[in-house]
Amino acid sequence: MSGRSRRRGADLEDAIFDATLDELASHGMAGLTFETIAAAAGAGKASLYRRWADPEQLVLAVLARSEDDAEQGEHPSGTRLTPTGDLREELIAFLGDLADGLTTPVGRALPPLLLERERRPEMWERIVTLLVEPRQRLITEAMGRAAGRGEIPADAVTPSRVSAGAALVLGRHLTTGPVDPATIVAIVDDVVLPALRG
Repeated sequence: MSGRSRRRGADLEDAIFDATLDELASHGMAGLTFETIAAAAGAGKASLYRRWADPEQLVLAVLARSEDDAEQGEHPSGTRLTPTGDLREELIAFLGDLADGLTTPVGRALPPLLLERERRPEMWERIVTLLVEPRQRLITEAMGRAAGRGEIPADAVTPSRVSAGAALVLGRHLTTGPVDPATIVAIVDDVVLPALRG
């Protein structure tokens, strides 16, 4: 009864998405094919070709869905920034969520994607739009609120200061592994806030 083990609908898509992240983390974009994904997902190649034109489109679909899941779920991965009235508190919570997100299957797939900026510029632009810009927007808004409260000067909110905290978290994760809460606090207290207030 082969039909009994055949996945369909949401179950099939979940298996394909999980396999895509695993294969991407293990082999990078260069080794990512519908054949290997289908085999890992226990799916037929035709089920992938019917949904996506190529592995790039599939990866972007996986990232888009993971962002939606993170925003609506208990592990926001830096997709939410809750206003508290205190910029330091907001940044520590946000960067902590971001650091946690880097340990998820999506986070483990990011290092191979970072190598694609030159090789696949159009795909990289979509990744920036999907993953980077929304997080920069949240930080910009938080810093803008802080400026409105008088916590920081209004002209302190610049692109380099907006991106500094997240860039340090990502860099630390890539070089030394998962970023612990104490390091998050140090990044905010020793780098981000002094830059904003200096």
